Amino acid sequence: MVIFINTLQASLISFNVQIYGIGIRIISTKGKEQEAAKRELSDCLKVWEPELGDRPFFGGETLGTLGLVDIALIPFYSWFYGYEQCSGFSIKTQCRELIAWAKICSQKGTVSRSLANRKKVSGFMLELKKRFRSIGSKRTEDVSRMLVCISIFDVS
Repeated sequence: MVIFINTLQASLISFNVQIYGIGIRIISTKGKEQEAAKRELSDCLKVWEPELGDRPFFGGETLGTLGLVDIALIPFYSWFYGYEQCSGFSIKTQCRELIAWAKICSQKGTVSRSLANRKKVSGFMLELKKRFRSIGSKRTEDVSRMLVCISIFDVS
C-alpha cells in the first residue's frame, strides 16, 4: 500500500516532531537551555498565527469547517497548561491569537470531547520532569528521542 502525503501533511508531521522535542526540553532542562526551548516553542507556534489571519479557524469561517491544520494543532492546546506548570512559560501571553483560536475550537463538542484533560496532562508532565531530573542530562537526551519517536506513532 502506497500512502501519498501532500506538502501540508508533511509540514504538520515535521511540526509535531519539532514541538514534542521542544516540549521535552522545556520539561527536562533548566536555566538557559530551558529559556531557549521556551523561545523556540513560542516561535514555532507564532508561525501559525499569520496563517489563521482574521478567520476563526484554519479551515474556514464556521465550526463545521475545521480543516486539517485545525485538527492537527488542537491537541497541543491540552499541553499548554502543563508547560506553564512545569516551567512558568505562559503560551497565553506569547500567542494570544492561537489561544483565542483554541478556545473557539474547544466550543465544538467533538473537539472538546477529544481533548485530553489539561490537569492530567500537566500531572503527567510534572512526573516526567521529576524523572528526567533524576536520571541526568545524558540519559534525558536518549529518553527524549525515544518519546519523540513514540509520539509520532501514537494513535490514541
